[in-house]
Parts: sequence; C-alpha cells; structure tokens
Amino acid sequence: MTTSTSSLPGRRDDAPAIAALPERRQGLLPFVARRRPLLLLSGLLATIGTLLGLVPLYAIYRIALLIFGQEAATVDTASVLWLAVACVGAALARGVLLMGATSLSHAAAYDILYDMRIALARQLARLPLGFFSSTNTGTIKKVIHEDVEQMEEGIAHLIPDTVSGVVTPLATLALLL
Repeated sequence: MTTSTSSLPGRRDDAPAIAALPERRQGLLPFVARRRPLLLLSGLLATIGTLLGLVPLYAIYRIALLIFGQEAATVDTASVLWLAVACVGAALARGVLLMGATSLSHAAAYDILYDMRIALARQLARLPLGFFSSTNTGTIKKVIHEDVEQMEEGIAHLIPDTVSGVVTPLATLALLL
C-alpha cells in the first residue's frame, strides 16, 4: 500500500491507504474520516460564500437609508456607488466560493467512492469460489458500481447544502437583530 504524497490534503494515489476493511457496523465513517480536511474546507468555503450572499441585502438597506434619509440633492453618490460595487463583488465572490465548496466536496466524494470500491474488490477477493458460482455477476456489478455510485450525491452535496441551509437563516436573524 502507498500513502498519498500529493500537495492537496486528502488526495489519493493509485492505491488507497486503507489498511483493512472497515467493520460492517462502522459503515461510511472510516472512508469519510480520511477525507475530513477536504470536507471541512468545503464547509468553510460554503459558510463564507453563504455569508457573502447577505452583503447585497445589507447594502440595499444602507442605500435605502442614504436615499430616503436625505433630500435627493444631498445624497452621497460616492457612497451609493461604493455599496453597489460591494454588492457585485460579494455576488462574484459568493459564486466562486460556493463553486469551490462544491468542487471540493465532489472531489472528496469521488475519492470516498474509489476507496469503497477498492475495499469491496478486496472483500470479493477473499470470498470462496463457490460464492461466485451461486451469485450472478450482474448482482456483483450492481453493488460495486451502481449502489456505491448512489452515495455520491449524498456525500458531495451534504456539506455545502447543509451549511448554506443552516447559516442563511442564522445570519439573517443576526443581521435583523
């Protein structure tokens, strides 16, 4: 077995660094634990991106105060322009950060799926030959390919979407208070 030597945390080489198959009751946790840095970074980027999504709302509030709090002739146009630029910058940064969060979570998800498939293949190698004569190869292919692939969407979208779903209402409430 080899260990990962690439510059990104949690990246894999050709062979995974899984020492042994996880126990059945542990489930997905041993596979996910190796990709924790990527998933944490994905959550951090999603949090910052979500918070940046509130900047335009705050900027609109500040612009409304500037415009409606004074007469039209005395409105500070430089402040309004600066707030408009801040809105555009925050929207662009939000998009980049959320795209990065999603990319990192997808990279971690596909690495986890790879490790799971290798673990399943190792388990198949230990089975007696009688198992293969009594089991349809389509069933084995379905488990290794299709059943494992179904986990990708949950793993890849869980972190960014959950963080956004939790941070948005909390940050909005804090902003309103």
